[in-house]
Amino acid sequence: MDYKKLPIILKRYSFDEKMRVLQYYSKQIMDINGIELKDEQPMAWELETFLLFTVKATEYQNKDFKGKNINEFIKIINCIKGFHHPIMSSKVGTFKFADFLLIALGSTQFDLQSFHTYKYYRYNYFFTYVSNNLNMKEEFYNKFNVDYNSFLEFGSILSLFFSLKVNLDSEILKYIVLKYTKTTSLLMISRDEFEKQIDKFSNSIDDYLYCIRPSYIYPFIEYNKTISLPLPHCITRSITDSLLYRLTDSNSKLRTLFGKNVLEDYLFGILNKSSLFDEVIKEKKYKKSHNILQTSDVMCRINDNYIFFESKATVPYAKTRCLDDNFINQEINKIRDAVVQLYKQIHLDFRNIYDFFKNNQEVTFDYNNCYGIVVLLEESYIRRELIYKAVAKKLKINEDSELYIWIINHIKICNLYDIEKYAFSDTDILSALKEQLKNNTPYDYPLSNVKIKSKIKNADVYYFEKKRADNIEKFADELIEVGLLKKE
Repeated sequence: MDYKKLPIILKRYSFDEKMRVLQYYSKQIMDINGIELKDEQPMAWELETFLLFTVKATEYQNKDFKGKNINEFIKIINCIKGFHHPIMSSKVGTFKFADFLLIALGSTQFDLQSFHTYKYYRYNYFFTYVSNNLNMKEEFYNKFNVDYNSFLEFGSILSLFFSLKVNLDSEILKYIVLKYTKTTSLLMISRDEFEKQIDKFSNSIDDYLYCIRPSYIYPFIEYNKTISLPLPHCITRSITDSLLYRLTDSNSKLRTLFGKNVLEDYLFGILNKSSLFDEVIKEKKYKKSHNILQTSDVMCRINDNYIFFESKATVPYAKTRCLDDNFINQEINKIRDAVVQLYKQIHLDFRNIYDFFKNNQEVTFDYNNCYGIVVLLEESYIRRELIYKAVAKKLKINEDSELYIWIINHIKICNLYDIEKYAFSDTDILSALKEQLKNNTPYDYPLSNVKIKSKIKNADVYYFEKKRADNIEKFADELIEVGLLKKE
């Protein structure tokens, strides 16, 4: 089957049938804690690509994928699986191919495999945050005219039922949608608008493999007075990352306030709540010459070891997923600047100009025991060596110099989810950093080589998840009471 002919082939199948088959296979990969990747099932990103073709293909026949016809669906999925982006194909045999492959696969696959409880907890904190500087709860309500709990309940209920492979017949789904009518409408888009969103995020069908999917933002599609939910596995993303994107889109002031208040306080809170450090200190101001500067967002000490965390609320440019070199380079420079900033705060200023730790007289200081981590809200999956080489160029240092070797071993880049995994389970971050140094793998992802403890140690996360489960159970009882669900 020819990838370029998929737009024509899919016109032969009814829109409702394509929605049905997508929902069936999307449901198969859903797990109570997230997405369960199975070799025998179409992968999530393949289904997402199929949906892009589906929305664009104006039907002229009403064929279906039932019975033996399901083989045609599998052929289409295999065609999508086997297609290679022309830009990728042109780089086969070069380092650029590996760079593009990491960006493409990371962007479409890795986020799906995250533990949903952590994402729900994170965004519940974000959207209900209130301080003297910023009231996110109010900002959220002003934008959507509902509070975040409506999204959380709605998304949690749907995700659980689908992950349990419960047959959500039309009556149950209708009941859920009617109960959360306003929330549903905010997660719904017309087919025509979905088409426009596809064109916004892609240049051609070649980009469908990796581009941002409108289903990340709007999992419900309205067409011919019918509402469809083709990819229920996208619900979690639509009520977490995507809501923040929608809330702060074209509002740079709010995005800045969010980064300086919500994200910094969240990072401090989860690190301080863990038992990983002897001291955890928030960002402080200090004077250097005639300038008033700020330390990193969170400073931690374990005996005579120090870890400095600098959070960044920026997210990758959409076109990096389409392998656009211009945007990839902009992304590299953005992260490069954060690494340089953290290097200066630690290597040049800490202990020379400022030190806010209480026990500084009781420890033996060594810069080799100092680490910095740039914490990205969302990962771009750009190869770390490219970023470090850009750092060397900006600092005008040689790549074989002692300073460069120190930077690549002591200033790390990871996403917020990596920090959450360690902090919520009390898994030792310092050991992971030292393990990478010991293995002489400075360009590897820094927090990926240590086995994470599975048990949640953070009481706030534990009780948040318990409350969420209780709310789902109450709703199940409600369905039983109205006769839509049988009690087992």
